[in-house]
Amino acid sequence: MKPATSYRMGRVQVVKHHVDFTDADPDRMQDLVLAVRHRVLETHLLTGCHYFCPEYTLSAPDDTPDEEFVEQARRAQTLWCMKLNRFLRRELGGKAKKRLARSLTQIERTLLIGGVLVMHGNEYHPKAWPKTPSRAS
Repeated sequence: MKPATSYRMGRVQVVKHHVDFTDADPDRMQDLVLAVRHRVLETHLLTGCHYFCPEYTLSAPDDTPDEEFVEQARRAQTLWCMKLNRFLRRELGGKAKKRLARSLTQIERTLLIGGVLVMHGNEYHPKAWPKTPSRAS
């Protein structure tokens, strides 16, 4: 497994954890949940902006505009979900994500699929992230 790489996107610090599915089996999902849980628990969440999913950890200072942070968190969430969906379809077939989601608790689903967003000490459900203006095309 490749070591994590770190880079900046504006004021947002991004750490990519390189989840490798080439030799993984679907039963490994619990390991991914535990890895994200560990990263969340070891981070001071009362200040700043944070996003966690199996492949990405994002953080930014408190004075980072919410729009900037949410945009980068959505980007990381989308990249992770696309990778997870490709793996699940390849290994388990078309409705694999739905079957996997039903087999997990709510917190496990959040850690594995949607990711955890915490901004200024407030945690957001994956379907209730702060609204941000959409970019003009």
